Parts: sequence; C-alpha cells; structure tokens
Amino acid sequence: MRSALVDIVRNVNEKTARGSSAVTAMVIVVGFALTSWVWTLLVLPQVALTARFGTAALGQVMLLSASLAMTMVGRLAAGILTDRCGARVMLPAVSVAAAVPLAVVGTVESIPAQPLLVCAAGVTGTMFPVGIAAVARAYPVRRRGLAVATCGAASLGGLVVGALTGPALLDGRRLVLVLAVTLLVGFAILAPTLLRDRSQGIVEPALRRTFTRTLGIPSTCRLVLLYAVPFGIMLAIMLYLPAYLNVEYGLARTPREGLTVGCLAVAAVARPIGGWLADRNAGGPTLVTCFAVAGACALAQAFPPPLPWGVLTLGGAALCLGMASGTVLALIGSLAPTGRVGAVAGVVSSVGIAAALGLPALMFATYVLDGSFGIALAVVAALLVATAAGVRRWRSLFGMRTESAAVVTAAGTLVDEFDPIEFLHRVTSWCVDLPEIDAAGLLVVDHHGHLRAVASSAEENALTRLLEIQDAQSPAQECLRTNAAVHHADLAAAARWPHFAPLAVQAGFGSMQVLPMRLRGQTIGVLILLSRQLGALNHTEDTVQALVDLAAVSLVHEHAVRDPKLLLTQRQALLHGRAVIEQAKGVLAARLGVDMDTAFTLLRGHGRPLVDMARYAINGRPPQ
Repeated sequence: MRSALVDIVRNVNEKTARGSSAVTAMVIVVGFALTSWVWTLLVLPQVALTARFGTAALGQVMLLSASLAMTMVGRLAAGILTDRCGARVMLPAVSVAAAVPLAVVGTVESIPAQPLLVCAAGVTGTMFPVGIAAVARAYPVRRRGLAVATCGAASLGGLVVGALTGPALLDGRRLVLVLAVTLLVGFAILAPTLLRDRSQGIVEPALRRTFTRTLGIPSTCRLVLLYAVPFGIMLAIMLYLPAYLNVEYGLARTPREGLTVGCLAVAAVARPIGGWLADRNAGGPTLVTCFAVAGACALAQAFPPPLPWGVLTLGGAALCLGMASGTVLALIGSLAPTGRVGAVAGVVSSVGIAAALGLPALMFATYVLDGSFGIALAVVAALLVATAAGVRRWRSLFGMRTESAAVVTAAGTLVDEFDPIEFLHRVTSWCVDLPEIDAAGLLVVDHHGHLRAVASSAEENALTRLLEIQDAQSPAQECLRTNAAVHHADLAAAARWPHFAPLAVQAGFGSMQVLPMRLRGQTIGVLILLSRQLGALNHTEDTVQALVDLAAVSLVHEHAVRDPKLLLTQRQALLHGRAVIEQAKGVLAARLGVDMDTAFTLLRGHGRPLVDMARYAINGRPPQ
C-alpha cells in the first residue's frame, strides 16, 4: 500500500515538473500585466495633476522620463540579481516594492511629492528582466520565442487595461487602489510557490564586471538597437498620438484616446506572432518586413491621408511594430546564454530605454518649433527604413543561435577558477537549451569500470531512474563498449534496450542520442540526450560533442594528466562529491518540504563549491 502511494505521489510530481514551463509562463504573464497596469495607475493621476497646474505638455514628458529613468536603473540591477538569486526571490521583491508607492497615491496631492512618487512608479517596470529570465530558463530554445513574446504582450495589455480603468482614479474611486495593492501583495505571496526557476547561480564580484561582460556578448549591442526602435516609437505613440489626432484630424478627446488604446492593443496582439516566427528561424525576414512596412506607414502619416485611410495606416504601423518587438523579445531570450539571460535582458532594456527616449523628445521639439508632427514622422520613417536595411546586413545575428553561444560560454568558464560539479551541471543545462533536446545527463566511469551519474539537466525522478539503468543492454553501456555515438529515432521500437527504452517512453521521450566523453583516446564517460520528438537529435551532434569535450577537459583542468591513476583519482573525487550532494538534497527536501529539484537549486548560487555547501547542509557547519 505504501509503495503504491509513493508511486502516485511520484507520478504527480513528474507531471507537475513537465508542466512547470507553462505554469512559469502563466505566472510571468500575470506579473507583467499587473505591474504594467499599476504603472499606468501611478502615472495617469500625476499627469492629470500636472495638467491642473497648466504644465501638461512638458509635464508629461518630464514625469514619464523620470519614471523610465528609475526603470532603467532598476532593470539593470534586477536582471543581474535574477541570475544570482532566481526569479522566485526577485518577483516578490519587485511586487512588494511596487505596492508601496501605489498605497501612497491616495494621500499624495501636492506637487513637491509628485516627482518622487512617479520615480517610485518606475520600480514596477523592473519586472521585465526577471520575467524574461524565468521564461527563458523554463522553455527549450525552439519554443522560447513564443513564450517570451506572449509575456511581452501581457505587458502591453496591462497598459491598455490601465488606460481604460485609470480615469476612475481621477474621479476619486479609491477602491481601485486598494484592489491593486491587494493583487500585488497576493502575487508576491503566490508567485514563489508556483514558480520553478532554474537559476544558474552566476556570481560576479561586482556589478560593473557583470555589466562589462554582458556588453561583451556579441549580440547585446545589436539587440539594444533593435529593442530601442520599436519601444521608442510605441512610447511616442502613447504620448503624442492623441495630440496628433487632435491637430491633424480635429478628433474629440474620446475617439482619439480610443484610437490610441486600440493601437496599443493591436501591438499587444501582434507580439506573440513575432515570437512564433522567431521560433521558426524567421526572425530576420520578419524584422526587415515589419520595419519597412512601419516606415512606409509613418511616411504616409507625415502627409496625413483622409481619416478612414489614416486609421488603416496607424493600425498597420502598430501591427508591424508589435510583431517586430515580439521578435526582438524572442531574440533576447534565445541568443543570451542561459546563465545570463537576466543580465542581458536588463542591459538591453535599460540601454534601449535610454536610446528610445530620444524619439518622444524629437516629437515634442518638432511640435513646439513647427506646430505639427510631419517632420518628426518623416524622421521616424527614415529611422525604420534604415533599421530594416541594417537588419538585412546582420545575418550573423540570426544565425548565431544558442549552439555557438553555449560553446563560447562554456569555454570562457574554464578560464577562471570553477567548481567541476557545478560546471558539469551547467553543461547539461546548455544541452537542454539546444534545439530538440529536452533532457540530458552526464555519466563517468568509476574505478570499477561502472558508469555513474554525476550531473543532469533536472532532478526529476523519471530522469534519475533512466540514468541509473546501466545494465549490459543499456545505450550508455553500448556507447562505452563501442566508443562511438549511439542514436535511436524511435525509442518505442528500440527492442535491444528492454529496460531503458520502455521506461524512457513512459517518461514521455521519443528519441535518444548518447555521445562518448573522450580524453586522449580513452572513453571516460558518456552524455545521454533525450527528446520528446520522434526522429529528433539529428543536427546537434557536432555542437554537443564540443560541449562533451569541454566537460572531459574540465575533469583534468589545470593538470597535465599523463598518469591514468591520477585521472581515475580525480573521477573518484567527483563521484564522491556527487554522493554528498545527493545526500544534502535529501536532507534539504525533508527539512524544508520541497522537491529534489528545488533542493538542488538551493545549494547552488552561493559562490562556494557545491560539495562544501552540501556538507554545510548536512552537518550545519559553514564552509571555511
């Protein structure tokens, strides 16, 4: 009876783990929508208060600029901290920080307190890198673009809802404030319980070094420009489209505000389309087409067409900008190394916001000097066309997927001091980020000649049981005997592995690949790759073999090993360390009531060797 109950609980845990990526995306969607809505509620009353004192035109620009400046600083810090601490820590922190200024809105009505309150509103925008990092780590690279872009759509959706519900605050309906604070605090409580963020435990000695290293990633600077262009134009639309419709078409307040909200809604709906296209390696053509068409629409609006056609061109521009921004968000999630997604998202969005603020300033300056927006729209059209032309020349940006980024990052890790066990776990994480790979495990040969697991991409029961099957008729033993890669496109038909294949199929895997880990002609271990698709894993062998070779080098890092006994001793120390870590995981899981995957995450990211932290968890003595 007890064993049956254990099996039921184990099956429930495995289903929850497989669905954790969707749960993560849902949590981030809610968080993005909620904080965007709160940002709108914080800013709108302050803009109205400024208008009451006769400073509406310049006041809007200054207030929003102050809020965005706070967001820039916050996103940079939040992105770096997310890589160190994980989204489970940062999401509640951002939510609570956003709830505090919102609670103060009901009591602040004087001008001196206004700038400080609007700057505090900028804190609500710092959730962006936290959410992007969490979603990127939860999804494989081939499905990451749609997930990240959908979260971005929720952010725009929150702005739309905030614009529709914000006027209620101006009428003195404080119930909305109470509801917003309640929702933020509730989100801060629930998010950590639902989220399973795979933090990589990146620990840098200083924020400046992290910022410099992030800018050194080849794709970062180009992503900054690609992020700044659509973001800046959508910010200008939010600020000045109502004034443009008033000047050029003489529309009343309600229809021009309704058309502005409609353009933002269209852009929100279009973002997931751009992410979906990016997943299908169509990011480059999508950006070129969207920027070019949006430029044509902006040029048409520089010479305002009759209103029915004007609505179509504005809607077309919003559609293209939404798709382009969704594609850019997908590229941020897929091109950044897994352990630095938060830092890359923070740097790209922070620097991008700084560059994007130039477009609203251009709109304001041209309107003051010329009394119209024609010149500014012509400049925007030229910028969009130039960006489209630049994207066509940046083919390397869209060809440099996670495959090459993983190898470059892995090689760079070996330069500094590192923890071998932590490095091997990162190798399995990098493998899962590659196309078609859903799970990975590393096994090394012990002093008895048996294969034993030292690292895996997840601490799930099904994967652990698969790695433990090492009889004579297992694929890992076959790879070890033949010293050659082993493939199978349909595990359901793999009769030569009577124990391994049925268990793998039961866990949801359809195909498999095993690669030897060689060092000086000797096979010292194997890497098992699993995919949920049939016939997969046909195009990643070269890249993964490079990672396997680096893993082999890591076992003898900084040692010129020519004595086989020394190599065997090092592998034995590695296996002993793995045993200590497994014991510590069990202790933490029992003590805290968490699963093994969460327990392992708690051991990582402290700037200490994993084995030292494991011993500390077991005996309670801090590492020396």
